[in-house]
Amino acid sequence: MYDASEFTEAMESIDCLDTPECETKAELADRLEEVKVAFMGILDHTKRMLEAARLSGVAEAEARRAESYWLAHLRIALDNEHQFLGGSMCTLQETLDELRGEDDES
Repeated sequence: MYDASEFTEAMESIDCLDTPECETKAELADRLEEVKVAFMGILDHTKRMLEAARLSGVAEAEARRAESYWLAHLRIALDNEHQFLGGSMCTLQETLDELRGEDDES
């Protein structure tokens, strides 16, 4: 059984959902970092839900398909620190690095 409190905490931790406006690139980067951390928590929670569904036999084929396709696509879009093959043309982390002036192409 799951402890959904992690999911709830991840959603509540996104302060930037209240006000979408940002005045600087640094502020935007900080808020996007909050979103990335929350997404990572949500994806981790989702992965555990799918694993439990697969292992219990409730939705074995559907869980395997979800883990291989849409869950992988969402995770790959965040950064390059994942176990999947391939990557995204532009990850959220790369956008954060550009906003903070940390990109390699400067």
